[in-house]
Amino acid sequence: MTRRPVVTTHRQAKAFCISGCTLHYLPRSVPPQSLSLNRRIDELQHEYLFVCSRMLLDD
Repeated sequence: MTRRPVVTTHRQAKAFCISGCTLHYLPRSVPPQSLSLNRRIDELQHEYLFVCSRMLLDD
């Protein structure tokens, strides 16, 4: 029986050029209210392309 060399998560991350933290990250669900708010902000930014974010907050 031949043993395979152990490849650590640090080496795997380095091989794929990603941060080691992303290998241990567990995604969390996003509340629907946050999704709808983010969608509305995106719509406003596309509607008013040349308006800065501070002006959108006053709207």
